[in-house]
Amino acid sequence: MLAWLYQYIISPLAYLAVSPFLLLHPKVRHGVLQRLGRFSGELTQKLKNLPEKRIWFHGASMGDLLALKPTIAAFHAAHPDYGIVITTITDSGMSLGQKQLKEYGPVLYAPYDMAGPVSRFIAAIRPTVLVLEYTELWPVLMLRARKSGAKLVLHNGRLSQGTAVYYRLLFTFTGNLLKMLDLLLMRSSDEAERALRGGAMPSHVLVTGNTKYDNLLGGLSRAKERHLFSREEKSRLLVLGSIHHAEIAPLIKMAAELMENMPDLAVAVAPRYMEHIEDILAEAAKARLKISLRSQNTHIEAGTLFVLDSVGELMDLYYTADLVFVGGSFCKRGGQNILEPAICGKAVLFGPSMDNFKVEATLLHGRGGLQQNTIAQMTETIKKLFAGEEELKKLGAMAKNTVDKNTGAAAKNCEQLCKLL
Repeated sequence: MLAWLYQYIISPLAYLAVSPFLLLHPKVRHGVLQRLGRFSGELTQKLKNLPEKRIWFHGASMGDLLALKPTIAAFHAAHPDYGIVITTITDSGMSLGQKQLKEYGPVLYAPYDMAGPVSRFIAAIRPTVLVLEYTELWPVLMLRARKSGAKLVLHNGRLSQGTAVYYRLLFTFTGNLLKMLDLLLMRSSDEAERALRGGAMPSHVLVTGNTKYDNLLGGLSRAKERHLFSREEKSRLLVLGSIHHAEIAPLIKMAAELMENMPDLAVAVAPRYMEHIEDILAEAAKARLKISLRSQNTHIEAGTLFVLDSVGELMDLYYTADLVFVGGSFCKRGGQNILEPAICGKAVLFGPSMDNFKVEATLLHGRGGLQQNTIAQMTETIKKLFAGEEELKKLGAMAKNTVDKNTGAAAKNCEQLCKLL
């Protein structure tokens, strides 16, 4: 009775309440017809033409789909006889899906979690297995997929202590969603323990690791293959990656100081958002630095501030570097991905603000990653590292080895999916 109440009363009322946000917010306002389970004739035919056996992968956002990508690729290679459908919620997820995942199957906007849209989706896709990324526990979707006979899988399972109260309340109306899952592929033993405490079946819970590490290997492979940037043989390159607006002025000042003392040094700056390019150029002009833009050049000269005014080439820049600082860590952003330069075999510097990347910071700290309390401290650290070339190489090798040890989750997840089938 309570599950019926949730599906037909609570969920529709909740969507009605947030409908202005869903229809107006730039991240989720597109694809409304698809979200309602209404497809064009061409798409309907495309879904009909898929193989009879089908697996549906769902990730809410771009980051979720990136984490799913290695497993999708591995599964496709192992089971080319299966049709694959991929869904996402955000426009950024759709953009990434169309660029990197459409070779595996149709990429769609996920249905609103209401009885009508979900039922139409399931009728069109007819999934044998539904794979949900991180904590995408959508009650109506899971209840109806389960009723249709589909197996349910949680991939890169992530359950935090703070969500326990929320789930207990939700399960009052929907039943225990964790018990419905046929397979829980958890990122860590701590999260597996939380799943068990939450009611998951012990025989269904496995710790397989986090596929985000496997996804890094693809970026490294592309960087090696493209070898996009070049530099003088005896020059040195410091990359300031994913820097945020509040970090621009102090970091450009630091770059000027370093290049003044090291004539063979080049500093490359990659802003987190392209709209900050003009601010970087303005600060560089104040510091009287020689500027080179990626849009005009791929050769990085010593004594220049090289500005990455392009998208999708940061891993290439990391691959070319000697030493990397990752931004968002000297401001309130909470850090950016420090594993990308690490997989490229570079020593990684980052500031004190790593709230959004605590696991990564803990993993790399003392293993090729050096956390700095202030930019002044980091300036001195950079000078010392460049003065000791062997130490710099040792830290880079240590960083890569640390990330390499954590790869392999996609292969494990694919193996478990195949067993489930």
